[in-house]
Amino acid sequence: MKRTLIIFLLVLAILVLVWALPAHAVTYSGGTEYQRAYAREVIESCWFDHQWADARVGEVDLQIADHYAPYWEFMDFDVPSNVAGVAWRGNIVVKADYQPGYGSFFGEIVAHEWCHQIWFGMPLKWTIEWTELCTEGIGSYDPKEWFTMPAENFAECA
Repeated sequence: MKRTLIIFLLVLAILVLVWALPAHAVTYSGGTEYQRAYAREVIESCWFDHQWADARVGEVDLQIADHYAPYWEFMDFDVPSNVAGVAWRGNIVVKADYQPGYGSFFGEIVAHEWCHQIWFGMPLKWTIEWTELCTEGIGSYDPKEWFTMPAENFAECA
């Protein structure tokens, strides 16, 4: 009985340690050291450990960029686009023009783009439920109106 209790407590301790540590790896590149450190602080404060959601996120590359022209024409940092960041599964790009600090727009955009990673990692059931919730009354989507899409609404709410 005593040995069973000890084994149970050891297993429980290991599970607590695994649960407490982030299950994914985030790499930071570009920008200044202060921007990278602040982005790390923001993301670590956003761990969303509800039912192992963070464990489903996986590896993420966060790039702080002065110039970034991906395949999407609306997201060209080299021209005035009013786009401060973009995210897709496993990737976040944040415009380097913004300065980090408590209450800063830089911190807000990093947190917002991180919430997209949580969206991408959510179980299908959650994604479906959230989509139903935030598309109520919307009959169709215009790709130019990206801010009406469920993943965008999720990041805004989160």
